[in-house]
Amino acid sequence: MNGVHTAAARPLTQRFRHFLAAVGPGLVVMLADTETGSVIASAQSGARWGLRMLPLLLLLIPLLYLAQELTIRLALGTGKGYGELVLRRFGRAASWISTATLLISCFGALLTQLSGLAGIGEMLGVPPWQSVSLLALLIFLMVATGSYRSVERVAIALGVFELAFLAEAWLARPEPAVLLAQLHHLPWRDHDFLYLAAANIGTCIMPWTIFYQQSALLDKGLGQADLKAARLDTLLGAALCQLITAAILIAAAQAFGGGHGGQSLDSVVQLADGFSRLLGPVYGRLLFALALAGGALVAAARGGPGAAQLPRLGAPL
Repeated sequence: MNGVHTAAARPLTQRFRHFLAAVGPGLVVMLADTETGSVIASAQSGARWGLRMLPLLLLLIPLLYLAQELTIRLALGTGKGYGELVLRRFGRAASWISTATLLISCFGALLTQLSGLAGIGEMLGVPPWQSVSLLALLIFLMVATGSYRSVERVAIALGVFELAFLAEAWLARPEPAVLLAQLHHLPWRDHDFLYLAAANIGTCIMPWTIFYQQSALLDKGLGQADLKAARLDTLLGAALCQLITAAILIAAAQAFGGGHGGQSLDSVVQLADGFSRLLGPVYGRLLFALALAGGALVAAARGGPGAAQLPRLGAPL
């Protein structure tokens, strides 16, 4: 009887181990997606418009998954990175354009992360030039000395701090009646509302996420046998990413307007002050700093080894 139970349990155990071996690229890219720009966009949406943007953030889960699921099939089906596929299919000109787009996107994102982390350092009394210099050194050391697996482990460990946003949303305790009332009066013709909606969409799906995940899957040595595990990894990551983003919006709506909105945010310090209203001046600032730093550091870490697998543009087609 015990042998029957053991035999029945073995395939499930093997599948679970197989999933754990494949998990990582999708989770890391989604945790990095909740970086400083995403936090600011969702917090501004909550402070300005209350809970009106909440359905949009949740509707982005399937769109985010679909975009990255295509990346999974391209990587595991061809065994090549996105940049190399563009080079082989469309030629050097298209490859140069896509690579330049990636570099510009990554440079802008890195500046955003450094500015957010500098704001956190400023909250703690550290001059911006010191915090930025230290972070730049740490990123350089990670890129120069780390392997993909070490970067992945560091990124996931840092991303755990982002769960603090879920705790802040829970403590905010939004009222369902307020959400329903606001959903009945959506300002579709207001340019500010549409601008913030576009900003939330733009911080959700970005060029580097496609480059990163496709190359990360290959760097980890995954193949077509890992397709289901990679899909589940990405689905869980997409859901977690947008739930964290939604939690930021809920907490900001409650902190800055009691769920009714109407305020605007301009700085990381102002954000921290608002979130400290939910948990107190000490724990509120600490949790906000850890959560924001977690997302920003993951976004910076995903620029480590194998982040893009840029094509060799001088190589023959």
